Amino acid sequence: MKPAYLVCLVSILVILSLFASGCISLAAGPLQYFMSEPLKISKMPYNQTIIDECIMTCNNALSENRSLGNGPCLLDPMTDSDWVCDIAHSPRQETDNLAENQCSSYINGDSHHFIELSPECGVITIK
Repeated sequence: MKPAYLVCLVSILVILSLFASGCISLAAGPLQYFMSEPLKISKMPYNQTIIDECIMTCNNALSENRSLGNGPCLLDPMTDSDWVCDIAHSPRQETDNLAENQCSSYINGDSHHFIELSPECGVITIK
């Protein structure tokens, strides 16, 4: 066998083994590589600008040394009033279920969609 053929064959085998082991997944999309757990994204369409707004707000809160460990609602509602931006934990913690940490416009039905970020501003859920 030619050396170039062997290199190509070994590369293909390595990539296939990464897919088989679950280290690489195409199912969750590009954000998957920033998460320790699979992203939970509903089938409904969403706008990347909305996600960016939520993440930017979270990063600004962190840069202001605001504590996000209790899972507060960050944007209630967001610029698009059908969405809210909430901080939560994965796996979910009891503090995430407290009324004071919920986005009221989602709870009362004024907003219909939410983005949950971790306290480190990683995307958990888009629904």
